[in-house]
Amino acid sequence: MSRSRSRRRRVSWSAAALAVALTTTLTTGAAPATSATTAEPQADAVPTTAPATAENATRVTLVTGDVVHVTTTGGKTSVAVDATDGGAVEAYELDGDTYVVPTRVAPQVRAGTVDDQLFNVTRLIESGYADDAATELPVIVTYDGAAARSATTVATRAEALPASDATLPLPSIDGAAVDVDKDAADDFWSAIWADPAVDAVWLDGTVAATLDVSVPMIGAPEAWDAGFDGTGTTVAVLDTGIDAEHPDVAGRISEQQDFTGGGTPVDRHGHGTHVAATVAGSGAGSDGARRGVAPGADLMIGKVLDDGGSGQDSWVIAGMEWAARNGADVVSMSLGGYPSDGTDPLSQAVNELTAETGALFVIAGGNYGPGDYSLTNPGSADTALTVGNVTKTDELAASSGRGPRVGDHAIKPDITAPGTNIVAARAAGTAMGTPVDDLYTSASGTSMATPHVAGAAAIVRQQHPDWAPEQVKAALVSTAIPRDGLTVYQQGGGRLDVATAVAQGVFAGPAPLNFGYLPYPQTELEPIVRTATFSNATSAPVELQLTASATVGGAAGTPAPAGMITLGASSVTVPANGTAAVDVTLDPSLGAAGLYSGFVTGTGPGGVSVSLPLGLNKEPEVYELTVTVLDRTGVPNRGATVQIGNVDDSATHLSFPNLDARGQATVRVPPGTYSALSIMTEIDDDRYTYTFAGDPQIEVAPGGASVVLDGRTAVPITADVGRPAEGVSAKLEFWRFPVTGESMHYRYLLGEPFTDMYATPTEQVTKGGFHLVSALSLAAPDIVVEGAGLPAFEPEYFVYAPELPEGRYRWDVVDAGEATPAELAAVDLEGKIALVEATGGLWSEQITAVAEAGAELALLYSRSGYPFAGVVERGLPIPAAALDIGEAEALLARNGSAVTVHSTPDSPYLYDLRFDSDGGVGTDLSQVVGPDDLATVSSTYHSDAPERSVADVNASFAPWQDWSFDSFRYFRAPVERTEYVTASPGMLWLKQVAGYETADVILSRMMRDRLRYLSAGDEVEDTWFGGPFVPSPRREVLDQDRMGIPCPACRDADELFLWIEDFADSGDGHYGAWDTRWENSATRLYRDDELVVSRRTGRGVLPAVAADSEYRLEIDAWSDAPWSWGTRSTTAWTFRSAAPSSGMGALPDWYRCTDGGHRNCAFVPLLFASYDVALDSLNHAPSGRTFQFDLTVGGQVGAPPPSLRRVRVEVSFDDGDSWRPAVVRPSGPAGSGTYAVTVKHPKDAEHVSLRIDAEGDGTRLEQEVIRAYPLD
Repeated sequence: MSRSRSRRRRVSWSAAALAVALTTTLTTGAAPATSATTAEPQADAVPTTAPATAENATRVTLVTGDVVHVTTTGGKTSVAVDATDGGAVEAYELDGDTYVVPTRVAPQVRAGTVDDQLFNVTRLIESGYADDAATELPVIVTYDGAAARSATTVATRAEALPASDATLPLPSIDGAAVDVDKDAADDFWSAIWADPAVDAVWLDGTVAATLDVSVPMIGAPEAWDAGFDGTGTTVAVLDTGIDAEHPDVAGRISEQQDFTGGGTPVDRHGHGTHVAATVAGSGAGSDGARRGVAPGADLMIGKVLDDGGSGQDSWVIAGMEWAARNGADVVSMSLGGYPSDGTDPLSQAVNELTAETGALFVIAGGNYGPGDYSLTNPGSADTALTVGNVTKTDELAASSGRGPRVGDHAIKPDITAPGTNIVAARAAGTAMGTPVDDLYTSASGTSMATPHVAGAAAIVRQQHPDWAPEQVKAALVSTAIPRDGLTVYQQGGGRLDVATAVAQGVFAGPAPLNFGYLPYPQTELEPIVRTATFSNATSAPVELQLTASATVGGAAGTPAPAGMITLGASSVTVPANGTAAVDVTLDPSLGAAGLYSGFVTGTGPGGVSVSLPLGLNKEPEVYELTVTVLDRTGVPNRGATVQIGNVDDSATHLSFPNLDARGQATVRVPPGTYSALSIMTEIDDDRYTYTFAGDPQIEVAPGGASVVLDGRTAVPITADVGRPAEGVSAKLEFWRFPVTGESMHYRYLLGEPFTDMYATPTEQVTKGGFHLVSALSLAAPDIVVEGAGLPAFEPEYFVYAPELPEGRYRWDVVDAGEATPAELAAVDLEGKIALVEATGGLWSEQITAVAEAGAELALLYSRSGYPFAGVVERGLPIPAAALDIGEAEALLARNGSAVTVHSTPDSPYLYDLRFDSDGGVGTDLSQVVGPDDLATVSSTYHSDAPERSVADVNASFAPWQDWSFDSFRYFRAPVERTEYVTASPGMLWLKQVAGYETADVILSRMMRDRLRYLSAGDEVEDTWFGGPFVPSPRREVLDQDRMGIPCPACRDADELFLWIEDFADSGDGHYGAWDTRWENSATRLYRDDELVVSRRTGRGVLPAVAADSEYRLEIDAWSDAPWSWGTRSTTAWTFRSAAPSSGMGALPDWYRCTDGGHRNCAFVPLLFASYDVALDSLNHAPSGRTFQFDLTVGGQVGAPPPSLRRVRVEVSFDDGDSWRPAVVRPSGPAGSGTYAVTVKHPKDAEHVSLRIDAEGDGTRLEQEVIRAYPLD
């Protein structure tokens, strides 16, 4: 069985017996949806409906070069991986996102030196880094201090990286931005892996942009009256650029620069102009009514977001460096990413540049509220003055990002300001927000709150030009106005009051006062002392009366007990132009567990008041749970993946701890029930083995608990299929369903060369649900070597190496050493097998050398002690495969003897087997698989050329399962293959086939099958990539296969809902999407002969009107791809339609309108054509003879059958330049819409094009397919 690119073997499955951006968003955006609580679905019935789900098929290339395909259909998600090196790959979900991590980099991901967001497939897609949206993946590479002595050094190192372009040096973080060519990402990763100077690799995440009442609300006019309007200060606004001609900012801009590569800082989005005018606008366009907060300040404009309002982290960092190092006193950043602990590159840059330059960074806290821990980076930076959003009535906006900061539970945001319905300058030609008139627009979010604080900071900096950034921050935070009912984690010090900051002259710091996270039991902790420093910038001493207070459980929660937070003095006199310090002491032994919020407050004569926010988090009652992992020989396995989760409520605890050298990890957890589940990799005799070891139900009581996951108790997972079979792919995965919360699961695709899978027996769980899944794909061994006195063994073909043609060969084996010239000169390899000891990465050179010496086959081995397999250059002259050391030594002992080689490059059979251990793992996991366990699928795979490399994946879903994780399996087409599939009650299968693969094209034109339930004994015939190819609706056949799919063509009162697939082949239920690298489509909708909309896809929502109207929907599809299947089609539907009356034309339960709801939808009367053409496996028909094929014209599944009045078919043999009629006769029962079409193929024609015209009551279909099929 040919698997020329990514091979899977090493299991002797014989008859005797058988192993997931950082994304920053414009902070005017909406909050993400929160995860819903899920319980384990019942397995006692086959579902016939499912929740409506958007249907998507997305390809994502990871930074390592591994390719992930994510397909969502009918409420199920298939995640399929093509690993560049054939190695193991892991997958898991965290906070609703899917991570796919090659095992070879998993330790670095867990250690934090490789950003886990590089493998967050959900985030990569959301950030616009899927392959259909980007050919490059932007990353940030940071270097250690010794290697990063200068920006020049960093840039030189980055520019030397292969398969990439270094775009920006980022010296503030000792790094550089690099765009990685996805087609050669594995080369880039190899270079990164080999460079010891690389400190970390990060995703260069996408960024997107996040006053007449608000300016007086914060006291700015009073500051102006006192003579402080920002004059003499410079505020840098890093955003979407500026409309420098707008009257509110004209003449106010001292410098401007573009960092997006667009070449100009002009604002074509609108966000940047709005923000800049809020900071320092003159209000000239409104007769001064809409002045900014600091109208005297100069503006620096850095365009770090493009005209679409998005950009990259590296652009932002470069803009920050430029602004801070070129004189900006304040840097205003109305953008934000995702919750961070403040160690990400953006936050690091804020801290470094603040310390280096003295600039104060004022940053939005993001719009991912109202949940806790939702404040985003780079506002998570320690030194940032981070801003939340309040309304003009001082209510906290629901979307405003909240603290505590993730990781250390620190107080964030630092302050709030008005950011709701803020009217400020509108850039020419833009429509951001809600336009008020030509010059102004209204917008909301922490983006709008941030420039208020930036302007206030400029005013304070003008008043105190010698102040450090932390002093400006403390002045604003400590004079803000706290709002009752809000915690410091929601509002920081409170709402900005710049009038008081300017007039009062008395402040407190540091702002805020963090006491941190106090581990349980706090009775063992010493008192914690922080120092509050009170500053007096006036010419007279000020006496302050001091108090400290805090509550736990929210602003209206329980007050901290007396003595828990104490002050070193009840009052303090702060000297004129001086400071006074007072100790604030926390007694950790007092008070209940939980998050405390409070203030240290100082009040003085004349209304003087300062408030210093304080906070702490007392860990609740927790105990140590220690997990030790031992492999099957009893040796600690520190490389195992371990998941620990709370079974009562997964939201309480879910972690993946790193193991130490003892194979041990300790986590602190509240009392309750937990699971500790692991998968470990071992090497046995130069072969990988994979073992599940777990305890799915552990009780943690006071005093803690310890558990040993002991691989010595593991039993083998085996399958006997009654014939020789080798592993093509395999996986292990575990699922733990808690009583409450999201399921906890982990998936492991086994790497190559793999041997066996094992699992440790467990007790049956009594809480929640547990499943261990092992899946095996088996095929005929593609190469077997045997000889007298030798056990038969199966070498591992190298990826991209040619394979032996099918047959039996008899050759002598010759020891060729390392294939050096001297060694080759000493042996005779003509017509023999060369046995070669692999040297470094010179495998291709060694194989070429023995081929030139006359060898027919090269067998390589390594003495490294590690499993040996890999990738070689394409186009090698002879087949080449890898041996393990035991196999090699057996052949070396027979040097010069003859062996027999059996080659079966195209397996006539494939087994897709799945075994579930439900509730617990038993003591016997051996399986004998027979006809009573299987369904049989006789599959034919067509191709456009012989020996075309294609790939498939067959995802399985148990009733309790919503997504599957699988490997692509490579083979050659055309081919006929009998496929045996596990048939379990309620088991759902989803097959996909990628139709093309070369050196430049990988996994193209993905074709999907419908969701299928298969029963034991079922016999199914299936044909893949049989022509012609035309746009098609989903073609479900059985009710049980209909899983809440989108309606192909439906409507309600004012919208059409379309879900027409790009193409379908002749297989029953197949459909697919164009590969947009070479293929595309165009959709147009006309109503009463007027164009309504023109766009690419035939999927989504189109406008309609209630009145009865004539519509014409046109879809053109064309291809420039390097294959010869149908290159162009044009389809037009003409129909009359009006809004459905109430209850009219209700859809079947299994259909949904594509917006996800049922609504009052009715079918649209579209006709569709399907072709059943008897083509050979290369999709050819015979020339020079009369030829007949079947045509079916019908409506949508579930819709009333159409009444056809006319069906006409024409053919062309000159690519549509001329047409001639074909003979069309009804061939089925009346009303079936089936016709027999007869055409005469000329002898000299090369291709046949088809054109049909079908008309029914109120509907017409016209379809033209150029080069529908070729002729022999």
